Amino acid sequence: MPVAANKHNVRTWPKNVRQAADAIAVVFATVYELARTRAAAHPSPAVRSMEQTDSAISDLKLSQREADVLRRNREEVSARKRSHYSPEDRLEIIQIMRLRSWSLEETAARFAIDRNTIRRWIRELETDPDSTLFTGVIPVNKYGDAVRRRTHAAAHSRMRAAIRRAALSGHRPRMSVP
Repeated sequence: MPVAANKHNVRTWPKNVRQAADAIAVVFATVYELARTRAAAHPSPAVRSMEQTDSAISDLKLSQREADVLRRNREEVSARKRSHYSPEDRLEIIQIMRLRSWSLEETAARFAIDRNTIRRWIRELETDPDSTLFTGVIPVNKYGDAVRRRTHAAAHSRMRAAIRRAALSGHRPRMSVP
Protein backbone atom coordinates (compact mmCIF):
# COMPACT_ATOMS: atom_id res chain seq x y z
CA MET A 1 0.00 0.00 0.00
CA PRO A 2 1.56 3.36 -1.03
CA VAL A 3 2.18 5.92 1.69
CA ALA A 4 0.90 9.47 1.18
CA ALA A 5 3.62 11.95 0.30
CA ASN A 6 2.64 14.33 3.10
CA LYS A 7 0.45 12.60 5.66
CA HIS A 8 0.57 15.62 8.00
CA ASN A 9 -0.89 18.08 5.52
CA VAL A 10 -4.27 18.76 7.15
CA ARG A 11 -5.56 20.55 4.04
CA THR A 12 -5.72 17.24 2.20
CA TRP A 13 -7.93 15.64 4.87
CA PRO A 14 -11.67 15.46 4.16
CA LYS A 15 -13.73 18.19 5.81
CA ASN A 16 -15.55 15.86 8.23
CA VAL A 17 -12.21 14.39 9.41
CA ARG A 18 -10.80 17.89 10.02
CA GLN A 19 -13.93 18.84 11.99
CA ALA A 20 -13.78 15.64 14.06
CA ALA A 21 -10.07 16.14 14.80
CA ASP A 22 -10.75 19.72 15.85
CA ALA A 23 -13.64 18.67 18.13
CA ILE A 24 -11.51 15.97 19.77
CA ALA A 25 -8.65 18.43 20.27
CA VAL A 26 -11.01 20.93 21.93
CA VAL A 27 -12.35 18.26 24.31
CA PHE A 28 -8.84 17.12 25.26
CA ALA A 29 -7.66 20.70 25.75
CA THR A 30 -10.64 21.45 28.02
CA VAL A 31 -10.07 18.34 30.14
CA TYR A 32 -6.34 19.07 30.30
CA GLU A 33 -6.95 22.66 31.47
CA LEU A 34 -9.35 21.40 34.14
CA ALA A 35 -6.71 18.96 35.41
CA ARG A 36 -4.08 21.72 35.45
CA THR A 37 -6.43 24.02 37.37
CA ARG A 38 -7.00 21.32 39.96
CA ALA A 39 -3.24 20.64 40.19
CA ALA A 40 -2.53 24.35 40.74
CA ALA A 41 -4.88 24.35 43.74
CA HIS A 42 -3.56 21.05 45.14
CA PRO A 43 -2.31 21.16 48.77
CA SER A 44 0.93 19.34 47.87
CA PRO A 45 3.81 21.66 46.88
CA ALA A 46 5.22 18.92 44.62
CA VAL A 47 1.99 18.72 42.59
CA ARG A 48 1.78 22.52 42.33
CA SER A 49 5.42 22.63 41.21
CA MET A 50 4.75 20.00 38.55
CA GLU A 51 1.77 22.05 37.31
CA GLN A 52 3.90 25.20 37.11
CA THR A 53 6.58 23.32 35.15
CA ASP A 54 3.96 21.84 32.86
CA SER A 55 2.40 25.26 32.36
CA ALA A 56 5.77 26.80 31.46
CA ILE A 57 6.50 24.00 28.99
CA SER A 58 3.05 24.40 27.40
CA ASP A 59 3.54 28.15 27.05
CA LEU A 60 6.95 27.58 25.49
CA LYS A 61 5.56 25.08 22.96
CA LEU A 62 2.72 27.45 22.04
CA SER A 63 5.24 30.27 21.57
CA GLN A 64 7.29 28.01 19.31
CA ARG A 65 4.21 27.16 17.27
CA GLU A 66 3.35 30.85 16.99
CA ALA A 67 6.89 31.64 15.84
CA ASP A 68 6.72 28.81 13.28
CA VAL A 69 3.50 30.20 11.84
CA LEU A 70 4.96 33.71 11.61
CA ARG A 71 8.17 32.36 10.04
CA ARG A 72 6.26 30.33 7.44
CA ASN A 73 4.13 33.38 6.64
CA ARG A 74 7.24 35.51 6.18
CA GLU A 75 8.97 32.87 4.05
CA GLU A 76 6.01 32.75 1.65
CA VAL A 77 6.52 36.40 0.72
CA SER A 78 9.32 37.09 -1.74
CA ALA A 79 12.38 38.76 -0.24
CA ARG A 80 11.77 42.00 -2.13
CA LYS A 81 8.19 42.33 -0.86
CA ARG A 82 8.85 41.51 2.80
CA SER A 83 8.58 44.29 5.31
CA HIS A 84 11.92 45.41 6.68
CA TYR A 85 12.93 44.84 10.28
CA SER A 86 12.91 47.91 12.49
CA PRO A 87 16.22 49.07 14.02
CA GLU A 88 15.14 47.62 17.39
CA ASP A 89 14.37 44.27 15.76
CA ARG A 90 17.76 44.20 14.04
CA LEU A 91 19.53 44.63 17.36
CA GLU A 92 17.22 42.05 18.94
CA ILE A 93 18.02 39.51 16.20
CA ILE A 94 21.76 39.99 16.67
CA GLN A 95 21.41 39.67 20.45
CA ILE A 96 19.34 36.48 20.17
CA MET A 97 21.87 35.05 17.72
CA ARG A 98 24.73 35.70 20.14
CA LEU A 99 22.87 34.57 23.26
CA ARG A 100 21.83 31.29 21.65
CA SER A 101 25.22 30.84 19.93
CA TRP A 102 23.50 30.40 16.57
CA SER A 103 25.39 30.45 13.31
CA LEU A 104 24.50 32.89 10.56
CA GLU A 105 22.69 30.09 8.73
CA GLU A 106 20.61 29.13 11.79
CA THR A 107 19.69 32.75 12.48
CA ALA A 108 18.83 33.36 8.83
CA ALA A 109 16.55 30.31 8.82
CA ARG A 110 14.86 31.27 12.11
CA PHE A 111 14.07 34.83 11.01
CA ALA A 112 13.64 34.24 7.26
CA ILE A 113 16.43 36.65 6.37
CA ASP A 114 19.35 36.21 4.02
CA ARG A 115 22.54 35.41 5.94
CA ASN A 116 24.41 38.17 4.12
CA THR A 117 21.92 40.68 5.52
CA ILE A 118 22.70 39.54 9.06
CA ARG A 119 26.42 39.59 8.28
CA ARG A 120 26.05 43.20 7.04
CA TRP A 121 24.14 44.17 10.21
CA ILE A 122 26.86 42.69 12.43
CA ARG A 123 29.64 44.38 10.46
CA GLU A 124 27.79 47.70 10.63
CA LEU A 125 27.16 47.32 14.38
CA GLU A 126 30.82 46.58 15.05
CA THR A 127 32.18 49.43 12.90
CA ASP A 128 29.52 52.10 13.51
CA PRO A 129 27.07 51.47 16.38
CA ASP A 130 25.35 54.80 15.63
CA SER A 131 24.53 53.70 12.09
CA THR A 132 21.07 54.44 10.70
CA LEU A 133 20.53 50.66 10.65
CA PHE A 134 20.22 50.79 14.45
CA THR A 135 19.26 54.38 15.30
CA GLY A 136 16.12 54.54 13.22
CA VAL A 137 17.01 57.63 11.19
CA ILE A 138 15.33 57.25 7.82
CA PRO A 139 17.60 57.86 4.82
CA VAL A 140 16.41 60.60 2.46
CA ASN A 141 15.82 58.17 -0.40
CA LYS A 142 13.31 56.27 1.76
CA TYR A 143 10.95 59.21 2.37
CA GLY A 144 7.45 58.82 1.07
CA ASP A 145 6.17 60.22 -2.19
CA ALA A 146 4.26 62.98 -0.41
CA VAL A 147 7.44 64.40 1.13
CA ARG A 148 9.23 64.12 -2.20
CA ARG A 149 6.43 65.98 -4.03
CA ARG A 150 6.32 68.68 -1.33
CA THR A 151 10.09 69.21 -1.54
CA HIS A 152 9.91 69.37 -5.33
CA ALA A 153 7.05 71.91 -5.19
CA ALA A 154 8.92 74.06 -2.66
CA ALA A 155 12.03 74.13 -4.86
CA HIS A 156 9.96 75.19 -7.88
CA SER A 157 8.19 77.94 -5.93
CA ARG A 158 11.57 79.32 -4.76
CA MET A 159 12.80 79.27 -8.36
CA ARG A 160 9.67 81.09 -9.59
CA ALA A 161 10.06 83.69 -6.84
CA ALA A 162 13.68 84.33 -7.82
CA ILE A 163 12.68 84.76 -11.48
CA ARG A 164 9.89 87.19 -10.49
CA ARG A 165 12.31 89.26 -8.36
CA ALA A 166 14.79 89.36 -11.21
CA ALA A 167 12.10 90.41 -13.70
CA LEU A 168 10.88 93.20 -11.42
CA SER A 169 14.38 94.50 -10.83
CA GLY A 170 15.22 94.47 -14.54
CA HIS A 171 18.22 92.20 -14.13
CA ARG A 172 18.70 89.00 -15.96
CA PRO A 173 19.43 86.14 -13.59
CA ARG A 174 22.84 84.60 -13.94
CA MET A 175 22.71 80.98 -14.89
CA SER A 176 25.50 78.85 -13.62
CA VAL A 177 26.34 75.77 -15.60
CA PRO A 178 27.46 72.87 -13.47
